[in-house]
Amino acid sequence: MLDVTLHGDHFKISKHVDDFTQEKFGGLDKYQPDAKSVKVTIRHEADRYKVLAELHHDHLDTVVNAHTTEDTVYEALKKCSELVRKQLRRQHSKQVKKH
Repeated sequence: MLDVTLHGDHFKISKHVDDFTQEKFGGLDKYQPDAKSVKVTIRHEADRYKVLAELHHDHLDTVVNAHTTEDTVYEALKKCSELVRKQLRRQHSKQVKKH
């Protein structure tokens, strides 16, 4: 399971938000087994929520970054995890084509 670190800027992290974040980002290592951690930051800005995610690989220098702004924190977390998943799938398909 991927190590998920959650941080809030002007936002208090509740147990439910933490659990939701672990659920959405924790399984992303199935797309990249060498992924070791993801750092998720939630910012509350003017009645909207901005989520930034940074996924680090174990032996690669590449970092997958994604960010989104939505009306609710859950929408933002869901969309951001989908963006990371999409990037990981794209990277995986490029690696498979090389071999």
